[in-house]
Amino acid sequence: GGTTKIANPQVSGINTSANVARMIKSAGQVFGGSILTLAGPIDFSVNKTFKVKVYSPRVGAKLLLKVENATNGGINFEKEATSTVANAWEDLTFDYSTINTTNQYSKLIFIFDLGTVGDGSANFTWLFDDVRLVAAGGGGGGGLTQMNLPVTFDDATVNYGVVGFEGAEQSTIEIDPTLATNKLVKVIKTNTAQLFAGTTVTAVTGGLQTGFSSNIPFTATERRMNVRIWTPHANIRVRLKVENKNDPTQSVETEATATVVGWQVLEFNFNNQAVGTAAFNPAFAYNKATIFFNFGITGAVAGERIYYFDDMRFAASPIPPPPPAPAVTSPVIYCQNSTAVPLSAVALAGNTLQWYTVPVAGTASTTAPTPSTATTGTTNFYVSQKNSAGVEGARAIIIVTVNATPSAPIVSTPLLICLNAQSLSLTATAATGNTLMWFTAATGGAGSINAPTTVTTSAGSTTFYVSQSNTLGCQSARAPLTVTIVAPPAAPVIAATPGTQLLPGQITTISAAGAPGAGNTYSWFKNGIMLAAQTGNSIQVGIDGVGSYTLKITNANGCVNTSNVINITEASSNKLFVYPNPSNGKFQLRYYSDPNNLKPLQVAIYNSAGALIFSGRYTIFSSFSPINIDLTKHGNGFYHVKLMNESGNLLGTETVLIQR
Repeated sequence: GGTTKIANPQVSGINTSANVARMIKSAGQVFGGSILTLAGPIDFSVNKTFKVKVYSPRVGAKLLLKVENATNGGINFEKEATSTVANAWEDLTFDYSTINTTNQYSKLIFIFDLGTVGDGSANFTWLFDDVRLVAAGGGGGGGLTQMNLPVTFDDATVNYGVVGFEGAEQSTIEIDPTLATNKLVKVIKTNTAQLFAGTTVTAVTGGLQTGFSSNIPFTATERRMNVRIWTPHANIRVRLKVENKNDPTQSVETEATATVVGWQVLEFNFNNQAVGTAAFNPAFAYNKATIFFNFGITGAVAGERIYYFDDMRFAASPIPPPPPAPAVTSPVIYCQNSTAVPLSAVALAGNTLQWYTVPVAGTASTTAPTPSTATTGTTNFYVSQKNSAGVEGARAIIIVTVNATPSAPIVSTPLLICLNAQSLSLTATAATGNTLMWFTAATGGAGSINAPTTVTTSAGSTTFYVSQSNTLGCQSARAPLTVTIVAPPAAPVIAATPGTQLLPGQITTISAAGAPGAGNTYSWFKNGIMLAAQTGNSIQVGIDGVGSYTLKITNANGCVNTSNVINITEASSNKLFVYPNPSNGKFQLRYYSDPNNLKPLQVAIYNSAGALIFSGRYTIFSSFSPINIDLTKHGNGFYHVKLMNESGNLLGTETVLIQR
């Protein structure tokens, strides 16, 4: 806490002082303040208004200004004013018009936010400067104070003015065309101007030129002044004259040469008076100045010309050279729709950055711009730096490029995988030349160029995310890809009724208990080969269907489970089977034969009269292989069938009825 003198950290607006007072209200303080003890009593006989320049951290902060007797604190007078702006200089006014002027006051006491407990933070830190006693309304010039060196034309509380003559009457105080926060003087020397046309730096009050509020502080060793000027042509004479505002015979003039086109600082040494003019006289009071551009050349010769000047100072406060362009980070590259941050540049210590959207002219901002990333393309920004004297340097360019961001990759989601299926790597489709990046979260986290591999050992859903980056490094939004491990249906259980061993003519039914269930389908397989059009919960199998049977169930997600195996086999028998019986003349003979014995068998068929009507030799390649007989050319009736081996031994007989 406390009050200290510091270098002005906020050189701007109405206060360009090099040093200011800083007051910090520490934690726990309620009425902490600062006391200035003066060498003698304050003279309230004429002026009864105090003005104080204050830099407040917030609107509504109060400053109590109190005056006290040097030895008796009971003799005092106080007034309070409230800040109306935050983080900017403003001039607060304290009306002391009712003060008792018979008392003597030689102490000034400053208390910020009386009654409010401080905390030592920036919210309880104030700057103040330029405590002055002025006439009611602030002094001459419509409530403004009289100007004095240095003359910057920027202080809103000062009564600035210029008076042109002899062809320079169009001399005006205007806003700097290249810096909206700066004011300067524009001088138009017309084509009818006299060779000594000039501009006097003075306000006019009551018809009188008021000049400076105090004499220029010339000494025996320092008799120079500086003026920053702008000229459209080089190698011209610029004259500066100082004089007594009350006695024009007390004057001295000197000259300097403008060597370049544009802005430059000229130094005027009054030890070297202009030829034909009076020498410097230390006894004179010099308190008014006049500047002459292109002195000695008439407007008729030079034509109409425009000049500018600013920052008229005594040489004891020399104007520093313009600072260099700030150091920048350029180019700045963003991807479309990414989050941008304010631009940055590095200024020299004590300097203030000035931001622009154009390379020349334009309006400056002390707030760094934040680029828009909504559209692709390139945008140029510019930044300069201004020193504590208000001198601004060249502008550096910052090129901001916004590159296109690709769309999210194409994915197929959700991806359904059956439980315990073979693991696989996820896939997504990126644009040509782009690179996929895989993540396990929708935002944040480290990505990988390697696609995840599914784990199918447990059922459930997992969401992965994938983006794509183009060759410019712009990354798309992440596309979600949900992998669901789906459990298969329960394996069906099948059984054969009445059994699993068959004789020719017998049928067994293989079936599963119940229907497949909603969304499920059945597929029957014999010896691993799917049976066409068999999708019910049962099938019938005859002697020609011996083999291994399974039933597969498939759910709506394509997951499969397989039943137990039913093996249908032939039952051994030494009986000759004829069927169908009766028949229309076409029937089959079946006999259980050793498939390893491929010797031919003999068939003989007799009618009811005992006559042989058919004979043939057949080789049986498997058990109960069919022997197809066609007696459709014979009439209805009973026929006797004999089956014999190769040696003629009878193996079996049977009677068949043919009827149509």
